[in-house]
Amino acid sequence: MTQASRNISEQGYNKDNKYRISNLLGLFFLIAVLAVIAIGGWTITRWMDDADHLPLSLLVISGDRQLTRDDDIREVIMSLGEPKTFITQNVDEIQQHIMANLPWIRQISVRKQWPDMLKIHVTEFKPYAFYNTSELLDPEGHIFQVPMSRIEDKSYPHLFGGKGSEKILLNGFNEMKLFLAKYGFEIKSIVLNDRYAWQILLTNGIRLELGRRDRMLRLGRFVTIYSTLLQQTNEQPNINYIDLRYGTGAAVSFSSQSIK
Repeated sequence: MTQASRNISEQGYNKDNKYRISNLLGLFFLIAVLAVIAIGGWTITRWMDDADHLPLSLLVISGDRQLTRDDDIREVIMSLGEPKTFITQNVDEIQQHIMANLPWIRQISVRKQWPDMLKIHVTEFKPYAFYNTSELLDPEGHIFQVPMSRIEDKSYPHLFGGKGSEKILLNGFNEMKLFLAKYGFEIKSIVLNDRYAWQILLTNGIRLELGRRDRMLRLGRFVTIYSTLLQQTNEQPNINYIDLRYGTGAAVSFSSQSIK
């Protein structure tokens, strides 16, 4: 082999070596980059998952609240365990847990705000009437419970009825309330029994037995009878109850005598 041929062979060999080395360096660099990305991602994930790094440390509660205290919300949240991180905390879980444990809350919104805040907006049921012994009704007839010690206004009417009768009771109350208010009477309580017969107790102590039907017609008869008695005695008649379950007329029971 001539000297020229040897030089050409050596040059080719050197080029191949440089190409292989360049490829190896590129491969090592790619592996290093991928390793850095993987380690960095794992580190960031662990960092974000660590409550010591991004704890939900601030709680902001808003909404028109008459029944709900800040401690109510805080205690329900803490019953789920230690607060999680901003990334890992499930707000749906908090929302469902609050709704399950605070039955006077009608609607609730729970959201996170960067970097460490949990914001909760509360919408409560509005008390409108006491229902049976331990529940309340809102103006739309929804039944809910709340500790009675939280109810400051004790003047709500008491409505008593069987299961599923709350809407009938509420509609009847509203209708009779408007009618009686025109004549200066207020309803203290209403009982709707299993036979759907109505009994009303007025705030002046008079009990009205209306029966199952024609309740508005019978209320009108009560107003007429009461006005007549008032004109006859020139003073408030001392009436215990008036039974209006008759086709015409009524039975009136006074404190000391009964007339029909």
